[in-house]
Order: sequence, then structure tokens, then C-alpha cells
Amino acid sequence: MNKPKSPKGLSPAARRWWARLQAGYGIVDDGGLAVLAEGAWSIHRAEAAKETVEREGMVLYDRWQQAKPHPCVLIERDARSAALRALKQLGVGDAPGEKRAPGRPAKYKAGISHGE
Repeated sequence: MNKPKSPKGLSPAARRWWARLQAGYGIVDDGGLAVLAEGAWSIHRAEAAKETVEREGMVLYDRWQQAKPHPCVLIERDARSAALRALKQLGVGDAPGEKRAPGRPAKYKAGISHGE
């Protein structure tokens, strides 16, 4: 089987992220590659938004000189969140062989105190 290639058009940082995860976790199935690609595009968007914020500042002023967050601050936040969701969906960071059961962790199930 040929080694999968990263999606075309990704930034160098997103391409490195994709390659490290693909090789390190042996992601070769279509579903895993699709999730990995979405995560890489999220990294790509987050880095582009970060560069814009660094260049233009975190705050913009409207016509009444009221401070507003730069829209790219929100884009960066959302893109990073999407990348983290992709990692979670791929199971990156789980202990080897660990299988998570569906649903909430046991400590949140009915009848168990939440203050433990």
C-alpha cells in the first residue's frame, strides 16, 4: 500500500502535523485520513488567523471607536478547538490499547457523588 500524502495546499506547519500523526499512529484507513485532513486544515486556518492577529492586533475599533475583538481571534480559537476534536476522535493521546466506552465516564453516572 502506498503511503498516504497530506492534502494539497496545507501550510508547512499543518503538513508537518499531518505527517507526524499519520506516521506516528499509522493512520491509513479512509475515515481516519478524513479526520486527520480536517484536523490539518484546522491547524492551517488557526495559523493563518494567528498571523493576521499578530500583524493587525487582537483588537479593532469600529466607526464609533469602540474596541472589538479581531474576527481572526475567534477564527483561531474555533480552528484550534476543531483540531483538538480531531485528535480526540482519532484517539491520539489515549494509552495504547485503551478503549473508551461510549457515554459519560463512570464517576458522572447516576448515584455517584460528583464531589469525589
